Amino acid sequence: CYLFDQYRIGSLDWIKPLLPIQTVAHNALFEASHFLHQGIQFGELHDSMLMGRVFLNENKALKDLAANALDLELDKTLQVSDWNRSDLLQEQLEYGAADAVVAFELARLFEQWFIENETHYREAYEFLRRLLYPIARQLSHGVPFDVEHHNQLMAGWEQECETALAQLDIANPNSVKQKQSWLLHVLSDEELLDWPLTDKGNLSTARDVLENARHIPAAQPLADYTTMTSRLNNFGRKLQAQLIEGRLYPGYQIAGMVTGRFSCRNPNIQNMPRSGFKQCFRAPEGFVFVTGDLTQLELRVAGILSGDEVINDAYRNGDDLHRNMAARMSDKDAQAITKAERTAAKAVNFGLLFGAGARTLQQQAASSYGVEMSLEEAEDYRELFFETYPQFHEWQQGIVEASNLYESSESSLIQLTRHYDKKVYTHAMNFPIQSSAWEVLALAILYVDEHATGGIHISHHVYDELTLLAPQDKALEAARLLRDAFYHGFHTCFPGAPDRELVEVGIGRTWEDAGSDESIVSFE
Repeated sequence: CYLFDQYRIGSLDWIKPLLPIQTVAHNALFEASHFLHQGIQFGELHDSMLMGRVFLNENKALKDLAANALDLELDKTLQVSDWNRSDLLQEQLEYGAADAVVAFELARLFEQWFIENETHYREAYEFLRRLLYPIARQLSHGVPFDVEHHNQLMAGWEQECETALAQLDIANPNSVKQKQSWLLHVLSDEELLDWPLTDKGNLSTARDVLENARHIPAAQPLADYTTMTSRLNNFGRKLQAQLIEGRLYPGYQIAGMVTGRFSCRNPNIQNMPRSGFKQCFRAPEGFVFVTGDLTQLELRVAGILSGDEVINDAYRNGDDLHRNMAARMSDKDAQAITKAERTAAKAVNFGLLFGAGARTLQQQAASSYGVEMSLEEAEDYRELFFETYPQFHEWQQGIVEASNLYESSESSLIQLTRHYDKKVYTHAMNFPIQSSAWEVLALAILYVDEHATGGIHISHHVYDELTLLAPQDKALEAARLLRDAFYHGFHTCFPGAPDRELVEVGIGRTWEDAGSDESIVSFE
């Protein structure tokens, strides 16, 4: 193992002879991004973390993967030592060398596993590896952020926080006991019976429980206070501290979520507040955001995987599944459905894709869509969902049985596998749909990275939404590129599947504007 002291060498010429050969790093997206910043790209960069991902369900840190695959305990104490000193300690040199050696040994072990196992493991890994440089190029640009608008939002959050606090009459709103006491005082007997409890039988004051209780009038002040303080803590000054010259640099991880989707952190741009926060992302002068959204992709994938003709016919004929469901829920003609009724149906359609029970549907409808329904209504809607999509319901039961029998699930295209060590229910339904939907997005990213010209590049992505940054005079070109990329990804994953109204693409100065109904581009 050789260590190079970059402070003393200065030039990066020493690495050029290594660029054409096979190279491996653990979490190679970091190395790819770091060297790309210096104008250096490896010819065949491999990633021991992604290799482990295709066999072991998740992206594991080097220490965890070494313990799991090599039965080797690594001491990571020195990870937080001073690495900026001009002369590293001998212990630091050995630490750095060990990381390189372990990544190499992991790659060698996984190569043997590829040889011994079915070919789809290698194909899945190669697909993930293809994303390294497209994502590295995306990360190199950062995402422009409007600090002035963000300050205005924070001021509003602080005001809402004070308003909620004034209604609480709690000396310490961060005290679990005081919050429990307040809830006991303000909630009705019926509301107390339905309130989630801790393991010790006390009223839960967990953040998600309180935020989901906004539909209960008595609990609303505490729900509002919890939401606003959470926003201020996670998306306030802490977020501004992560800005570098007016841009955020989200840390994506390829297939970082157990569903196969991208994970993101520091900051997690996939988990930003909904209420007007996207206005904080503003394109520089002379540029625009171009945002493409795959419409109802998870429902589409559910129909394709299950062969449910009700779902597939709707997308083939251009029908609105949510409006149709709303008509059945309210026993009205589909054309007479209100916006609120369609939203309630949307909560049912999306809420029951992965086998949720009535209580979970009730909670998700309130928290995600602002739709209130009684537990009895949720139970009725659940039965109606199964009646409406009988083939999909049959597929749900079958995929649970198969997943438990084979102790695994797979995505559609690359057969990215998720292994189970216990009986599963919702995960068995979730993984095939979400991982297959992610493959469509991943293929679109690869397509854009290959075909983008004229200053157009990927800015960021969130689940089934991909956003480009483009010069203003290239906006329509970028919109067509994005549309073509999504159709390419969808048709590659699901040849011959109904694709009517698959993509909506919008253009705007802010991310919010680009995603609005008024900004949608007509390609006719």
